[in-house]
Amino acid sequence: MLAKLKRAIIAGKPINELEAIYLPLFHSKNLTPTKLFIESAELIKSAHMDDSLKQKVLTLLITISGKIVNRAELLALAEEVRIMGNVVIEVFEELGREEGRKKEKEDIARKMLVKDMDVLDVIDVTGLSTERVREIRDAVRVNPVSV
Repeated sequence: MLAKLKRAIIAGKPINELEAIYLPLFHSKNLTPTKLFIESAELIKSAHMDDSLKQKVLTLLITISGKIVNRAELLALAEEVRIMGNVVIEVFEELGREEGRKKEKEDIARKMLVKDMDVLDVIDVTGLSTERVREIRDAVRVNPVSV
């Protein structure tokens, strides 16, 4: 897929924006997800398309890549491809809000588990996965004071 997009860009042909956005989700024998993201971003930056479309495609690329690389890598990647602007800032703000909502759900789960509430009720109320609630439960059992 990466080679196909490179050939199209070198030939000055239009590229399929969706293929470029989802490129980091494809597995590569030679590239890590981070390297694949960087190459994808560089390809998009050099593609023949309107600047506003290019920014939107890059922003979506960052958003999707945020699901496969950790936050620190994502911030470094965004810097590496030098994408600055309100849209990208909004993406990072949303990532921060998502983390905050997740932490809040985990805090609620801890409080419920300290009160010996049923795991299924905790899952139902918080929307956390069974695995995550069990991890929190096990941590509460080991150290209930830290809650």
